[in-house]
Amino acid sequence: MALSDRFVLSRFIQFLPFDSYTVVANGMTLRRMVVDREIDQVLRFFADGPVTRAEFVEALGGDEAAAEGFLRFFRNAGFIVEADSDEPKAVHDLLKLDVLARAGAGGIVQDDSRETMYGTPARLDQAMLRQARGHSELDPLRIALIGGCVLQVLGETLRGVGLEHGFFIDVRYAWPDGQKSFEAIADPAPDVIVFQRAIRALVAPLLDHAVTIDEAERQARAELIATRIEGELSLLARLFPSSLILVHNVALPQYSPFGRWDFRAGFRELLGELNRTIARAVCAHPNMMLLDEEALFARLGKAALLDDDYMAFSHRGGRAVFSSESSDVPLDAFTPEFALALSREYLAAIVAARGLRRIKCIVTDLDNTLWPGVAGEEGFSWRFGSSTLGGHFEGLHQALLIMKARGVLLATCSKNDEAYVLSTWEALARNASGIALRPQDFVVHRINWQAKTINLQEIAQALGVGLDSILFIDDNEVERAAVRASLPEVRVLGEDMRTVRRALLDDPCLDVLPTAEARGRNDQMRQQLRREEARAAAFDEDAFLRGLDIRLRVRRAEADDVWRVAELCQRTNQFNTTRRRLTAAEVHELLGSERDHLWVLDVEDRFSSYGLTGVLWLRGAHIELLALSCRVIGLRVAGAFLATAIGRRREALPGAITAHVIHAPRNEPCRSVYADAGFQFLGEDGDVYRYELAPGSHPVPVDGTIHHVT
Repeated sequence: MALSDRFVLSRFIQFLPFDSYTVVANGMTLRRMVVDREIDQVLRFFADGPVTRAEFVEALGGDEAAAEGFLRFFRNAGFIVEADSDEPKAVHDLLKLDVLARAGAGGIVQDDSRETMYGTPARLDQAMLRQARGHSELDPLRIALIGGCVLQVLGETLRGVGLEHGFFIDVRYAWPDGQKSFEAIADPAPDVIVFQRAIRALVAPLLDHAVTIDEAERQARAELIATRIEGELSLLARLFPSSLILVHNVALPQYSPFGRWDFRAGFRELLGELNRTIARAVCAHPNMMLLDEEALFARLGKAALLDDDYMAFSHRGGRAVFSSESSDVPLDAFTPEFALALSREYLAAIVAARGLRRIKCIVTDLDNTLWPGVAGEEGFSWRFGSSTLGGHFEGLHQALLIMKARGVLLATCSKNDEAYVLSTWEALARNASGIALRPQDFVVHRINWQAKTINLQEIAQALGVGLDSILFIDDNEVERAAVRASLPEVRVLGEDMRTVRRALLDDPCLDVLPTAEARGRNDQMRQQLRREEARAAAFDEDAFLRGLDIRLRVRRAEADDVWRVAELCQRTNQFNTTRRRLTAAEVHELLGSERDHLWVLDVEDRFSSYGLTGVLWLRGAHIELLALSCRVIGLRVAGAFLATAIGRRREALPGAITAHVIHAPRNEPCRSVYADAGFQFLGEDGDVYRYELAPGSHPVPVDGTIHHVT
C-alpha cells in the first residue's frame, strides 16, 4: 500500500477525552476507536497542519518502523488523510455508494457505517501496536465481505485481528446479489473474499417453515438453496481465480423445530446434507476454503454465540447484549465474542492457505511432558492415574502423530541419559495400550545434559530448518524462559500441558493438508540423516553420490500435483530462488496457462524415495522460480533438473533464456545455481542472469555418472 509523503488530520475527526483514554470519532463515516493517552498525543501531532513522513519519524525518536505502523493504521482507519486529497468529495462519493447499496443496487460500501452503529468502539492501545510492530513488514490485505448484516459489523474487529497477524486490512462489503455484487468488488480484485450466503431471503423458506411443510417439500427447498449456492460459487471462482475465497456453510441451530423427535423428521440431517453439498462445491475450486460454521460455533459454544433461542431460525445472527433495565433494546448487536470468533477464523484460514509462519519441526521435552514422571528415577512408569498413558499425555501423543502425518518433523530434547531413556521408552511403548509414540516416530533425539538452547540450535542445523520454524514444548518454566530469552524466534508451549493438544490442533501454522509426501517426511528426513552420516565417512564425494544410485524423473506438473507444488513453494526457504509462495489456486491457474510451464522433479536413491521435491516455473523464456526441498539439496540435482526441463522445452524457446535470484534470509544454497549452470550475470535490477541458447544446447549437461534422468 503506497502512501504519500504528507498527511493531515481528517477534518471530520473529533476527540472525546475521558480519564485515561480518548474516543476518536469520524463524524461522517461513524468510525470510532478508543485509544490510550499516548496514542491520542501521537494522532494529535497531525492536527496542526501537513506532517511529512520524515518529520513524523523524527517526532517518534527516529523509529521508522513505528512511524510506518502508525501512518498505515491511522490512514487505513480514516483518521488521517493525504494532505493533497479532496476529503469532502471522497466522503460524498462514499455516501453515494452507501445509498446505492441500501437501495439494493448491488453497490459496494467501502466503510459502511453499519459496522459501527452497534456496540462499543474497538480499542487500540500500545500493546496492540507493539504486537503489530513486531512484524518486519505490515502487509496490505484487501478483504471483501459478501453477506448480510452478520458480516457487515465485523470491520473494526477484523482490522484489529489483522494487525496481530501483520496485516493492514482494507475491508469492503457487498450485499449478496449474484453477478452484480461480485462485479462491484472486482476493481481492484480483493486478496480474500468471504462469502456468507445463508441470509434470510434464501434460507427462511426452509429454516422457518420446515415444520409446516412435508418432507418432500423440505428436500426440494434444500436442493434449491444448494443449487443457488453452487452456481454463485462457480461464478465467483471464474471472476476471481487468484483470490482466496472463504465460503461459509450453515451452522445447525441449537434447537430443532421437531424437538427431540428430529431423529425421525431428519431436519438436522437435511441441513447436514446441504453443508455436504456446499463442501463438494468448494472442493471443486482450488482457490476456495470452507469456513465450517457448524464446527466453529460448536467448538466455541453455540449458546454463547447464536441467537435461535429467541430469534427466528433464519435470522442467523450472533447473540445481542441487552441492558439490565430493558429486555427489548440491545446494547450491542452482537457479542464481541461473535465478531472475534469469525475474524480470528478468517485470519487463521488466510495464514493456513498462504503457508505463513509455517512450523516445520516440533521439539518436545520428555519427562512430565510426553509421559508422567522422570525417566531414570526409581518408580518411572508409563502409567498415568488408573489408565495406561491416559489423560492429556495420550492426547498429546495423538496430536503429535497427527502433526507427523501433516509433514511436521518431530524431535526430542531432554536432560537425561539417552541409552537408558530410549530403551525404557521402547519397551514401555511396545506394551502400551491405546495411542503411544515410539522413539522411531522422531527424526532426531537430543537426550543429554547440555543446555536445551544449544540442543535446539543443533536440531535446527541438522534438519535444515530455521529457528523461527520450530515449536518447543516443555512443562518446565525455567527451560521455557531460557529458550524465550536466548532463542526468541522459537515458538514455546507448556504453561498448561492440558491445553497443548488444543493449541497444536487449532494452530493455522500447523494446518496442512496431508499428502503422501507429507506422511513420509519424517522417515525421509531420518534416511537423509543416515545418508549424511555415510557422506561424512566417505572420502570421494563423487563416488559417494554415484553409490547412492540417484534417479531423477523430470516431468510437467499435473492436476494431482497442485497441493504438493503449493506446499513445496510455501515451505522451502533454503533453495527458493525468488521466494515465491504459490498457493494451490495460483498453481492450478498456471497449469491452464499457455505461456506458463511448470516442471516438477521426483527423486529416489538407494536409501529412500523423496517424492516430488523440485519445481521449476518457466514463464515464456524467463524462469520465475526454481525451488528444491532441503532434503535433496545435497544430492546436487539442481543442475540436472534445470538442464533437463529447459532441454525438453528447447524447441519452443527463443535465442536466450533469463532468470533472477532474490536474496533472502537462509536462501544462500540457491544463489549460485544459475552461475554454476553457465548463465551470464547481468546485475540489472537485482541478480539477473541470461543464457544464450545455441541450437541443441543446454545450460549444463546432465551428469549421467551421478544422476539417472528419465
